[in-house]
Amino acid sequence: MEEPELIYAPWWFIEYRMGGKSFSVIIDACNGSVIAGQRPWVPKGVI
Repeated sequence: MEEPELIYAPWWFIEYRMGGKSFSVIIDACNGSVIAGQRPWVPKGVI
């Protein structure tokens, strides 16, 4: 068995509330891509 290695994975874990509901997202801090998460439904033209 080899020596374990430390892996640096810069991720942002974000939780926020919108419209009384809670949402969470995991973002890759290196390139800004969304790894996993939920987003609220927003009617077209609101944002």
